[in-house]
Amino acid sequence: MHVDLKTQAIWVWVPGAIVGVLLNLQVRHLGTHWQDMSSGMPNYTPRLLIIIHIVNNEPAIPEISQQRLFKPFLTTKLVGQGTGLGLSISYDIVTNKHGGQLYCQSSLETGTEFTIEIPKRQAVYNVM
Repeated sequence: MHVDLKTQAIWVWVPGAIVGVLLNLQVRHLGTHWQDMSSGMPNYTPRLLIIIHIVNNEPAIPEISQQRLFKPFLTTKLVGQGTGLGLSISYDIVTNKHGGQLYCQSSLETGTEFTIEIPKRQAVYNVM
């Protein structure tokens, strides 16, 4: 795994659910072998975001799998080795609980890249 941080990186508190998202994407990287797929870049909307890229050089995700990638029960693993829920749960956490986006790009040339975009929010403190 390669970590590329800017010299002026900010510290971010990551709730347990987002840690689960990162873990699911990393586990997906370690155990999956996919074939060819092509995907376009998502539309860009300017805003202050926390962006996490997870990139690997595994074989590309097939187009048929790409279309259903974040749907429940999609798995490319052998029977008994996965539930097919990891990416679906991750997508729900990022999009519904944090108002962000989770998407994937995959090609034979570059491998597979998952991107998590979460809007940066001001901290809210409860003072008693």
